[in-house]
Amino acid sequence: MKIKLLIALLIAIFINFAIAMVINLILHTVWTSAPFWFILVFALLIALLLVRFLSKVANNNANPEAPGALAANKWVWMLGIFAGALFGAFSTETQNTSYVKFDNGTAKEVKLSFTDRTKEEINVVIKPDSVYEAEMPVGKIKFNLNGKGREIETTQGKGSIFNIDTAHTYIKTEIMYGKSADDKGFDPKMETIHEEFFKVDVDYYFEAPDQILTKRGRDKTKTVLYRMKDVLKERSNRLLLRHSL
Repeated sequence: MKIKLLIALLIAIFINFAIAMVINLILHTVWTSAPFWFILVFALLIALLLVRFLSKVANNNANPEAPGALAANKWVWMLGIFAGALFGAFSTETQNTSYVKFDNGTAKEVKLSFTDRTKEEINVVIKPDSVYEAEMPVGKIKFNLNGKGREIETTQGKGSIFNIDTAHTYIKTEIMYGKSADDKGFDPKMETIHEEFFKVDVDYYFEAPDQILTKRGRDKTKTVLYRMKDVLKERSNRLLLRHSL
């Protein structure tokens, strides 16, 4: 019985997730600046209409002796439909949003101005040695940096970095966690990046935790993007500490 309920729930989630995704993508095509609250309400409205329709069908075909899969699992179907609507709305929002980290490695403040996906004008000041993550539309984006017009082409999701004035050089590398965390034989892959705008997919950006929880202490490799100057500073501090002992 539990397996049947789970299957019914998953089917309902998948069906309405697919429906919500298609309708929301059409909505984004027609109204590209649609705010997330509108997308969410629109998806829930679709779910409500589906729930009312299925409830009506289930009640009309209800048979106490043999209720059938729809009537017997009516509330499970309803729950799955609403869950699918929520997943569809959040997924649509993610697909149409690019998260760009503006990393200011200069010694001066930087003024950033851009229009976000909802057509709202955003003006921020990025302090030296700090990062601002902007939520931008996907595609060719124009923005102003200290009053100068710039243009980049963004892609969906996280991982895009705008290296202001190309001030930073980055190192993409690996960290071993678990029982072999202190294994001196571990040879991590390393890649140096010195570009103004790029996208990189890593687990951690700019810093990584000393430890993470792993199942039964098993080894786990994570990727991290460091700023080279932070790595050199950390090594210098270690050398000073070693000499002082």
